[in-house]
Amino acid sequence: MKCALLAMLILSATTVHADPFGPTRDRNQVATFAFGLDGPAHITGAYGHTLRTDVLPGPITLGGQLRLPWSPDASDVELGLVSNLDAPIAGRWRIRPMLGLIYRRADGSLLDVDQITMDVGATAGFVAAGWHAGVTTRWDHALLTHATPDDNYRAMVPAARDVWTAAGGGTLRLGIEGGVTLGAIDLIGRVGAFRSERLAMIPGLPVYAELGAAFSF
Repeated sequence: MKCALLAMLILSATTVHADPFGPTRDRNQVATFAFGLDGPAHITGAYGHTLRTDVLPGPITLGGQLRLPWSPDASDVELGLVSNLDAPIAGRWRIRPMLGLIYRRADGSLLDVDQITMDVGATAGFVAAGWHAGVTTRWDHALLTHATPDDNYRAMVPAARDVWTAAGGGTLRLGIEGGVTLGAIDLIGRVGAFRSERLAMIPGLPVYAELGAAFSF
């Protein structure tokens, strides 16, 4: 059980929108690239394809993302499927709920961890012709975790074994997002607070920040 609890602290994430919160376009595809900090520095790439239907209040974007550590010495890889819905509120005010399913792999100094998580969130704000600003929130919850103690951990805890657990654990994020639009390109920045599901401080993860660009085509 201690292995599983430690594993939940090792893994964290900043999910890039496959389609950024910004002006609605006729283009159906978007590629996003971002540099972020939520503890370790990382780079993330995402691709999304937009579908339009009369059934939903706005276009829905389905896509995938890949996150890699900025440092070549780190090993924290994330692969996910992400969807979001672009829904109008009133005038230029909009809301974009998001749902993601994420796989993460981290090779730590004590544990090697594989994890499947659910990522639920939303961004709401104002979208003008050349800029946008909003508030974003995110809940990241572990669905399944597999922790493998390495030799260093086994030396300290000889009875340590591989652990599979579905015990819940996760993080909450609340922040602000802003961006400017330059033709088919959106420049996006995000910053906010990082907390556990119980609103406790996470060692080394008090805040998160991200800077990226999205290309529509």
